[in-house]
Amino acid sequence: MPGQRTNSKFLYSEKEGPDHKLYVIDADGTHTRQLPWNGSFVGFSTWEPGDQSIVVSGLDKENKATVWRIWLDGRPTTQLYENCGMAADISPDQKFMLGTVLWTDAAGIYQYSLADKKCTELKSGIATYILMFAHDGNPSSMRWPPTAKPSSIASPGTMALQSVSPVPALKIPIALREDYNGNAFVVSSDLSSVVYARPNGHDDLYLLSQK
Repeated sequence: MPGQRTNSKFLYSEKEGPDHKLYVIDADGTHTRQLPWNGSFVGFSTWEPGDQSIVVSGLDKENKATVWRIWLDGRPTTQLYENCGMAADISPDQKFMLGTVLWTDAAGIYQYSLADKKCTELKSGIATYILMFAHDGNPSSMRWPPTAKPSSIASPGTMALQSVSPVPALKIPIALREDYNGNAFVVSSDLSSVVYARPNGHDDLYLLSQK
């Protein structure tokens, strides 16, 4: 699962038997607790504003692509929708979610309207782990479809983050694996920093900042 965090907490998953378990831990390494969740695999997660709930995407027990909302205050976990990609970001007005489908002929970028409960394909043929809305702080800039940025395109030794229009938004001087078992990384919404884990027998976390 691509790592997601707030300023004070980390969300992570561990595979225990056939299923993945979800945990939240404070940034200082204390107060680990398991979150209620009945899926079998988790692929994406994003914290909602206020840090009291997390949107988690993965597979349910029947291997259907599903998106859940998990509350940190004890409220029951709720299912938001199915079969519109794995949610990678929430729009600033919290009305839409951007989703990605990585495999099959349906690979692409999708948008789900929480109000209309409607799934719309924004871009076909793109398989990407990094996907986010343009956060310019101006609600009037939300258009249909809203601008999404960036997607990640890997090449030997580097990685480029680009908007839906083919204009690079950020280039990273290292290659981050575009697959599971080695793709634990997250890019901040302002593109100023990257946190990633390097698989080398034990877990290391690194912070890259762009001045």
